[in-house]
Amino acid sequence: MFTALAMAMALMGPIDDAEAPAGASAPTITSGFVMIGAFKEPGNMQFGFADMSTYRRTGNLVDIWENWMPYRAIPTSRGTVAYYRRRFTFDCVARTDAMTEIKSFSADGQLLRGDVVDNPPNEPINPGTVGVPTLAFLCEGAEPAYGRMQYATWDKAAEAARKIGDANFKDLDQAEPGSESNAPKHR
Repeated sequence: MFTALAMAMALMGPIDDAEAPAGASAPTITSGFVMIGAFKEPGNMQFGFADMSTYRRTGNLVDIWENWMPYRAIPTSRGTVAYYRRRFTFDCVARTDAMTEIKSFSADGQLLRGDVVDNPPNEPINPGTVGVPTLAFLCEGAEPAYGRMQYATWDKAAEAARKIGDANFKDLDQAEPGSESNAPKHR
């Protein structure tokens, strides 16, 4: 399962040593998938994981891939999206991020769509979003927002997300569109 993803990750090559400016810290978790976010939206839930094998730091910039999995797969004209990978560059000093690439995958790991974002805008990390604890984790070495929910493989991370979703499934269809407690709070 997820063989296309495994092949893509293998082609990325060895991990560069993370270089942080004086006074900055790198995360102490350096491998696997770390849960960085979860939110409800009407009829669904999303779970986000930082792929720590892709963590690269150059000065104040951190480049990393995140995997996001909807609890209920999302049908599209190209196939059913089981998860997607998004590549972000975080500016630890300016407290911004920019999505530079996004790829969507089916349950068997087949790439459904991939897009590179030309000249991505640097967006501010907004208070109350998953971006705040994610930036603190990636840039300052803070404890991840969901504790040490770390998984060695994407399969294990996706399995954990499904279990969390199963435990909360009954509430999904009762989410009120636009309600503050259920509004997507990603960035």
